Amino acid sequence: MKTYFLFNKIVHYSKVFLIWGALIILISCNNNSINPLPDKSCGDTDSVGVWKFLGLADETITAIAVNPQKQNIIYAGTSKDFSAGIPGRLYRSTDCGKTWTKIMERNDYSFTQVLYDPNNSNIIYAIPYMLMKSTNGGITWEDISNGIRLDTDTRVQKIVIDPENSNIIYAGTGGFFGGSLYKSTNGGQSWTNLYRNEDETPGLRNGVISLAIDPNNTNIIYAGTAFIGVIIKSIDSGHTWSMTGLGETDQLIKSITIDKNFTQTIYTAISHSGFFISFDGGNSWQSFNEGLGDSAHAIKIIQNKMNFDLFGLASSKDTTGTYIAGLYIKKMSNPVWNKISIENTITDTDSDIFITDDGNNLYFGTYRGLYKIKLQ
Repeated sequence: MKTYFLFNKIVHYSKVFLIWGALIILISCNNNSINPLPDKSCGDTDSVGVWKFLGLADETITAIAVNPQKQNIIYAGTSKDFSAGIPGRLYRSTDCGKTWTKIMERNDYSFTQVLYDPNNSNIIYAIPYMLMKSTNGGITWEDISNGIRLDTDTRVQKIVIDPENSNIIYAGTGGFFGGSLYKSTNGGQSWTNLYRNEDETPGLRNGVISLAIDPNNTNIIYAGTAFIGVIIKSIDSGHTWSMTGLGETDQLIKSITIDKNFTQTIYTAISHSGFFISFDGGNSWQSFNEGLGDSAHAIKIIQNKMNFDLFGLASSKDTTGTYIAGLYIKKMSNPVWNKISIENTITDTDSDIFITDDGNNLYFGTYRGLYKIKLQ
């Protein structure tokens, strides 16, 4: 066992790999660096509808995950800032956001996603360009990108995990020259490139930046692309794909969400067109931006599975013609989006929002820190 200096802290490593000059890919920290608190939910005494600041004030939060069994454990990934010399970082809190520990850092890339295995909260995935995996609750991390084509212009953009068999993972890649979609059936130990040709797998080479799996039929997968900006659909676990009725938008399909109540209803956030909805599994689509103002630019859309309320990150023009970004809610009983952002906060184009599995709390990553609001 050797001791090395990393990020101005002394930690112990059982294995050290050198990749592109980065010191660590698999990290095994001493037991003092991570000390999870007993299982508890956070904010039981918080007031409903009141925003609470959780720290990281100097960071742009671009990825959020909360342990589904222990809500005191929160992960927050951040964005790089080349001009300011700020790297992308992954932080962890074990006390509901009161304090944070930096557990990973990338000088050249942002963290775009943190995701728990739906069936095992000891398994966590993080994307800081490559795909990292922890199987022991975040104590050690391993690069599992072997078999996924990555280069200086192409990175892992998004993953989705089959809720019925969490060994099945889909990973979308993208960059300046496009990307593809990969599938693993063994928890990321090996990967298969799903692209074959434009007839059987149209659109995949444009780069896959958003993904969703139908929870009622995991053979059905939706993928959103960059460049021509299409949503494609597979009904055979990714073997073949077809274009949905959205067509070519020439924009970024930023996120896709399947309705938890009726899975034929699909929601998407399109970079320069706002939010769109399909009621027939993607065959036809229509805009639903009422309340957002003119020329809505969408960032992300998610749903509270407890009451089916929708939450969306979007920017729209104010009375002066300036684009102002914020967080919006659309209740099932109301066709209009209503803004619920914190005053004087700024939303980045890659900001994140996250709802806990119990539907009680929503986390909001802004340009300057992480916030939480109790929903019910």
